[in-house]
Amino acid sequence: MTNNSFGLNFAHSQANILFNKLRFPGSRKIARKISKVILPELSSNKEINTIYGYSIEVSPKWGEEVYNLGFYEAGTLKFIDLILRNTTHTFLDVGANIGLMSLHAAHSLNGKGKVVAFEPVQFFYDKLNANIQLNSFKNIQTIKKGVGSVSAKVPIYLDGGCPSVISTYRDEKGTTEMIDIESLDEIVRSENISNIDFIKIDVEGFEFDVLKGARKTIADHKPVLCIEYIKKISDDSFNAKVLTEYLKELNSEYRFFQFKDTSRVEGKLKEVAFENDFNDEDNLFCVSSKHMALIQSIL
Repeated sequence: MTNNSFGLNFAHSQANILFNKLRFPGSRKIARKISKVILPELSSNKEINTIYGYSIEVSPKWGEEVYNLGFYEAGTLKFIDLILRNTTHTFLDVGANIGLMSLHAAHSLNGKGKVVAFEPVQFFYDKLNANIQLNSFKNIQTIKKGVGSVSAKVPIYLDGGCPSVISTYRDEKGTTEMIDIESLDEIVRSENISNIDFIKIDVEGFEFDVLKGARKTIADHKPVLCIEYIKKISDDSFNAKVLTEYLKELNSEYRFFQFKDTSRVEGKLKEVAFENDFNDEDNLFCVSSKHMALIQSIL
C-alpha cells in the first residue's frame, strides 16, 4: 500500500519549497535535514506518492532521494513537463532504471502520447514494470535492451552506483550481468516507433555511443535531447566540443542548455557552448527552434 502518512507528505512539501520555490544558500541541506528528522530510516521497500501525484516503489538501494524529498532531478522533470504536456508524440527513455523519468513523461503526456523505456538490467527492468503497473499507465512500452552504436552482447557492471557498461570507476572484479545492446536507429526501425519528440539518455558514461547509433533518428525527428554529461570523463575523443559538433552535424538548429545551478532543482537555464560553460556533472538539453517557445518560462 502507498505510504500517505502526514509525516511523508509534510517532508515532501517542505522539500519542494526549499529546493524549488524559496531557495537560499543552504536551503537544500536544511530540507534534507528536516526530512531525516521527520521520516523514519528507509529500511525496506515502500510505495510512496511523489509530489507530482504518481507513485513509485523505493528501497534502501534505490530511490532513497525520492523517499526523502518526493522528487529527484526536479529541474529535469520540469523540463520534461514543459516539452511534453501539450504533445501527442513519443518520449524515449534510454537508461530508465526504476522508471522515474518514464513515469513522469507518461504523467505529462496524460495518455495522449507514448513512452518507450529501455532498461537492460533484469532487476531494474522488473522494478520499472512494477512501477508502471502501480500507476496503471497504459502508454509506456518497455524494452529490455541496452542502447549503443552496434548490436552486441556485453557485460554491464552492477557494483558502485548505477549500472554501466563502462568499467571506468567500477570494480572490474565485481558483479556483472550480460546484456543485449542494439542501436537506437535499428530499434526505432524494428519497433516502428514514430513521432519522436524527446530522447533522454542517462547511461553512466556510454552516452556518446548511444548517440552514434542514433544518427538517423536524430536527423529525421530533430527531438529534444536530454543527455547526462560528466566533465571528469571527457578527453580528446569525447568532450563538449566533440559532442556539440556531432549533434550540430545531425541537426544544425540545436542550441545547448543546462540549468544555471543544477538539474536537481527547478530554476533557469543557461546556454552553453564551451567546456568551461558546462556544469561538472549534469544534464545537457539540446533544443531545436520548433521547441524553443515551450521553454521560454525557464530561460
